[in-house]
This record gives sequence, C-alpha cells and structure tokens, in this order.
Amino acid sequence: MKNLKHTLLLAMAVSLTLPAFAQTYLHHNVNQAPLLVADAGANFNFCLGDSVQLGGNPTGMGGTPPLAYSWAPQNVLNSPIVSNPIAGPTATTIFSLQVLDAQNCAAAVPVVATLVTSAAAFSATPNLLTVAFADQSSNATTWNWTFGDGNTSTSQNPSHVYTNAGTYQVCLTINAGISCEQTLCDSVSVISVGVSQGMASNSIQVFPNPTAGETLHFVIGGKSVEAEIRIELFDLQGRAVQVYTGAANAAQQILNVKQLAAVTYQYTVHAGDRRLGNGKVVLQ
Repeated sequence: MKNLKHTLLLAMAVSLTLPAFAQTYLHHNVNQAPLLVADAGANFNFCLGDSVQLGGNPTGMGGTPPLAYSWAPQNVLNSPIVSNPIAGPTATTIFSLQVLDAQNCAAAVPVVATLVTSAAAFSATPNLLTVAFADQSSNATTWNWTFGDGNTSTSQNPSHVYTNAGTYQVCLTINAGISCEQTLCDSVSVISVGVSQGMASNSIQVFPNPTAGETLHFVIGGKSVEAEIRIELFDLQGRAVQVYTGAANAAQQILNVKQLAAVTYQYTVHAGDRRLGNGKVVLQ
C-alpha cells in the first residue's frame, strides 16, 4: 500500500510540472509497425529446363501493408513484382528481392540458384558371362541400371552375371537432383568360353572440339579395328540425335553436324559389337 501511495504521488507531481499538451501525450501509447522482413527462400539447385518458384511462405512479413515486391534479374521471371514468381534460369543466377512497405521501409535479400549439369557414362569389363560395370557419370546422386536381360540394379558400380552368351543393351539412368535425369544406353557382348570381346581399348580423338563448324572429325587409334564404325550422338537427356556409319579402315570418320543445335552432346563409338570409347562434344 505504501508503494502504491508513492506511485500516485509521483504521477501527480509529473503531471503538475508538465505543460498541458505534454500531459495529453503522456496518456497515449505509441504504435510502431512490426519489423519488415523479406524472405527470398532457400538457395537451391536446378537443371537446365527446370521452372522453379522463388520466395518464401510468406515472402514478406511485418512493416506497414500493403507490401510491394521487386525481383531481379527480370528477364527469366514470369513477373518481377509478385511475391512468388516463376523463374526459368539457364545458368547459375543470384536473384535479389526487395520488399517495400507503405511507409517506404525496405528489406532486401538474395537467393542463389545453382545450375547442375549431369551426364550419364559408364564402362563395362566382361569376364565370360560376368560383367563389371563402372559408373563414369558426372554429378550423379542415384543410379538405375537395366542389363538387357530383365535384371536391374541401383548400385553405383554393379557386377552382373548373365545366364546366356550374347549382346545385351545396357542402360544407365542417373539423377542429380530436381528432374536432372540422364540416360545412356550401350551394347555389351558376353561369351560363355574363351576371351571376352566386350569393350575395346582404343583412343578416340575428336576435333575441333568445341566447334562452330559444320563437321566433327573422329580419329580412332590403338587396337586394330576391322569392323564397320558406328558413331552415335546423344543429347544430355540420353536421346539419340544422330547415327553415323563409316568404313573401318578410314583415316578419319567425318560427321556432318550442320543441322544440330549448338549444345553439348555425348558420343559413343562402336566397331561392330565392340564399344571403342565415348565422350562429349560441344557445338557452338
């Protein structure tokens, strides 16, 4: 009770010493808007061709409504002024977000979109009916193998035993994240006795690479090649875009690529049933 009495006396004393207009303000609370916060979302990886949504949930909080949004760069967005635009970047991009409230208070944050490129590749080492497969892919996080005889595997480097001799179409599908799926198929031959004739050791030279020209030149060195040469080009989705056949004894195998789009392709080189090598070419 004593403390309450002292508090009342102090309030009366303050009121008596302040002018009238100050006493009026003494009895009012000051309302302050919550802190303005911008959320551009978490950094993320994407694959070429992906469409992704930017921004948080919500993208802007606090401040004095209404909130206005401004995203950059604008050229890969469906709208730069909505809270959660759809982006279609084609390269690693730093997006910036600015949120502005009705009192012109601003908050700004970035978000990084990182382009992930992946390519499926593998080698096979037959030993009679057993084949050891080695993954040579880039940026793969999952592996799905089909061995051409109805069997499959999700191991990175599986070994498979075939029941019968023959030539089998083996496919490896990899994934490097959001829709980053790539597939490569190749033939592997196995025999039940003798020395396996699966995948040969040959050097493959491709020039010019990269190229802005109309032709690619393939020079095959190393082990003697006596069968017809087959060169296949695949896009990065594993789809065959061109198949070339040439004589075994030709000094060079020349592919006309004038009609192909200026992107990166995978190639495989075969001599008959033997795979001689594989790699990448870049058309500019």
